[in-house]
Amino acid sequence: MDIIVEHLSKSYNNLQVLRDFSFRFPEKKTTCILGESGCGKTTLLHIILGIEKADAGKVSGVPYGRLSAVFQEDRLCENLSAEANIRLVGKGRIGEAQIRDTMEAVRLSEAFHKPVRELSGGMRRRVAVVRALLADAECIVMDEPLKGLDEETKAAVLRVIKEYTEGKTLIVVTHDKEEPRLFGAAALLEMP
Repeated sequence: MDIIVEHLSKSYNNLQVLRDFSFRFPEKKTTCILGESGCGKTTLLHIILGIEKADAGKVSGVPYGRLSAVFQEDRLCENLSAEANIRLVGKGRIGEAQIRDTMEAVRLSEAFHKPVRELSGGMRRRVAVVRALLADAECIVMDEPLKGLDEETKAAVLRVIKEYTEGKTLIVVTHDKEEPRLFGAAALLEMP
């Protein structure tokens, strides 16, 4: 089922972020959202995820309970290892070999047992991406998943994201006008 956003409006302290906004995110396809800072991209994701409530309008078709996300901030448990952070979403169904293989594919093999607090920003970002990909989700929402990565690492992470999201609904926020092409986006939402 497509995710359908109808006539959404949202304000914060009299600052209108979304006004009568509508869009259809196609099921089992990749949609990239482009726009300047402050135009409502993250707010839209938070409403879709159920973290924020819209002032008006509605969202339908979201597979609640089958969602995973990469947020703007990585939202990792600082004292846990990278592996333990990833395991949190697995409900016991993700094996060590799968975690290790996926971490290796995104060039993170040296971080397996390290506490997240000891990892660089780019490494933390990749842990958050792997955690979202290995969750049992039909829809994956990612807010700038490639942020802060060098070109070689970005290419490796992109390959893994595309592999794990095949046949799933993927919604990606980016500032990079090249990324919709790199992701092979079926739909592009350019927010004003």
